[in-house]
Amino acid sequence: MTPAAVQLARGRRSREHARVPITVTHDLPRRWLLARAAGSLSIDDVTEFIRTQRAPLELRMWPLIFDARSCTTTMTAADVDQAVEVVRRVSEQRQQRAHVALVADDDRLYGWFLDYETRCAAIGVRIIRVFWQYEDAERWLEIVSAARDLG
Repeated sequence: MTPAAVQLARGRRSREHARVPITVTHDLPRRWLLARAAGSLSIDDVTEFIRTQRAPLELRMWPLIFDARSCTTTMTAADVDQAVEVVRRVSEQRQQRAHVALVADDDRLYGWFLDYETRCAAIGVRIIRVFWQYEDAERWLEIVSAARDLG
């Protein structure tokens, strides 16, 4: 993985489900990961991203902004369970992670993210928050990161 950017895309079987790129940039001065998604997010995109992006030990405590503005989704409540299961496995291995801010401006995707946040909190993972506005997500991440650094 290069420090500049990583291109993550999951292949799908039909043209309707074209590859969804998720570009990840490393903000070195802040030690943050900035992810930008495009298109229609699928559960395969989400679970692959969760499994891989902060798996390297050196990135686990880097806060993450996942910017999905202008994205859509057809994911379901059952898909939320699948994504939360990936988080549960990481949590059970006692692999700490820094905070995550999810940004979506599509009603359906925002609702899916909110359900994901709620179900992660129910299993004890309370580091994820969903936002409509990128600026609000960035501000929250700055605050919780500063508080973590003081502790």
